Amino acid sequence: RQMIEGGSVQNATVRDYPDILYRGGMSMMRGIGRLANGDVNREKGFKAGVDFLLRHKLNSVCDYFGVDMKSSPATLDFVGKINQYALDRGIYPNPYPSTALYTISDKPAGMTPAKWHCVADFRGQWLEHYHCWADDAETEAAAERYAAWLEKIHGGGIIVIHPVDGGAITDPEMWSRRCATCRARWKDDERWKASARQLEIWNKVLRRHFPQAVIGSCVYPYVIGLLDTQEKDRTDRK
Repeated sequence: RQMIEGGSVQNATVRDYPDILYRGGMSMMRGIGRLANGDVNREKGFKAGVDFLLRHKLNSVCDYFGVDMKSSPATLDFVGKINQYALDRGIYPNPYPSTALYTISDKPAGMTPAKWHCVADFRGQWLEHYHCWADDAETEAAAERYAAWLEKIHGGGIIVIHPVDGGAITDPEMWSRRCATCRARWKDDERWKASARQLEIWNKVLRRHFPQAVIGSCVYPYVIGLLDTQEKDRTDRK
């Protein structure tokens, strides 16, 4: 269509596909949702957002903020429709599970960071993670819960698993606060082994549910934003 605009083409050979398999994408709720005016019931608007990605050869949808295990069946069904629409067009849903045993959306009633026996990552109303590196059975149960949720929203595209992070600038080493059971199983310099074990369990579960998914993990600094902060404000913080 671009070539014939304003004229005509008698003969042509067109090679028009990306060289990079996994490319950029857009947030589901904060990107595509904005294109749909933020109304999760506007299926036509969300699908138009997916079509926008197609035009620009982007092929992932990420950041499912506002959609979790507590979401209503109607919301999960809606997101599942949009994800399936994307998958049918070669665009991958790209969720970011945590290796937490529980999160704010599936924690037992009454659980709080103060009551948790190991590392709790609490960042206000939007994030609440309960970690422990010592319990393989609970780790597998957490992965199974997440996989069941992903199946409801057709989310098995690219799955980026987050091990427990360093806590960012406000708490640079959560590992040092792990529980006695974790300490008995993992030495101080074996954090990598503990994280690798959790990734192994999560990968096993997710592979069972989503054999075609692209599954991996991420390594990146949470403090990259400090580069925009004056040095005097960075160095005083622990």
